[in-house]
Amino acid sequence: MIERRSFAAPGCALLALLIASWAWPLPAEAQGTPRPPTDLYAASIAGNEVELRWTAPSSGPTPTDYVLEGGVNPGEALVSIPVGSTVTALDVTAPNGMFYVRVYTLSDSSRSFASNEIVIFVNQPVAPSAPAYLLATVNGSSVSLAWRNTFTGGTPELLLLDITGTPGGTLPIRLGEVARFAGVPGGTYTLSLRAANSSGTSSASNPVTVTIPATCTGVPEPPAEFIVFKEDNTLFVRWESPLAGPAPVGYIVTVTGAFSVTITTVDRALSGTVPPGTYNIDVRGDNACGAGTPTAVQSVVVP
Repeated sequence: MIERRSFAAPGCALLALLIASWAWPLPAEAQGTPRPPTDLYAASIAGNEVELRWTAPSSGPTPTDYVLEGGVNPGEALVSIPVGSTVTALDVTAPNGMFYVRVYTLSDSSRSFASNEIVIFVNQPVAPSAPAYLLATVNGSSVSLAWRNTFTGGTPELLLLDITGTPGGTLPIRLGEVARFAGVPGGTYTLSLRAANSSGTSSASNPVTVTIPATCTGVPEPPAEFIVFKEDNTLFVRWESPLAGPAPVGYIVTVTGAFSVTITTVDRALSGTVPPGTYNIDVRGDNACGAGTPTAVQSVVVP
């Protein structure tokens, strides 16, 4: 965008090269322009409550805040909501409708370009999107499954487990993100999940193949998208299921610092009011084979 000056005289070639290099725009971080967030997605939509998450920029000026913008058309900014912190998650109460949303990084008075834009459907008659990251663990004749429900379509109301093998078929299962089956007949099965609601059925998740019976097939990998943050004296801990490996059926949250506690849960979010102090927190997955490797510890100070 800055015009480069050329030099015709051969003797000025080196000088021309230096001046030309100085004329190019500086990298964004040198100019003080923050990098945009990446991987914006809807982690949950329940009624009018929407949880959005994204990944902080890995380079450039340090973020001091984020801003969520949205509208009913691509790129439109009918609403602008400052997050008020550098937490890479935001819970919003949205009206019914279909909305295009994106997030921007702020670094002091500078603002980044937009993140990826996503569409969210809030109480709309739209078929759901497919579950993702279906994982399985086999222990003898028992099978445990874990997955993530996704929200690029309508909100799921029911899940359908498709089974290829003998016996095969389709098994309706309750809405959730973990399922366990005991006494499964011996054989090899390929499993996949579909989400359904009153408007239709999604395509299938990734397939997983299991062989029954089997010795325990392994502990879970570390949970993904692990974040810890505070609002006043309330701590919030959130994470996603692993991207690969054996399926977790629960999670172990370890807290040290101002006090020490170990919490077991099947959910992927915890919160609680705590006294002032420093808290060091990690999360690991758990299944019939044992507890997996924990996430890296994250620390937060509650004043």
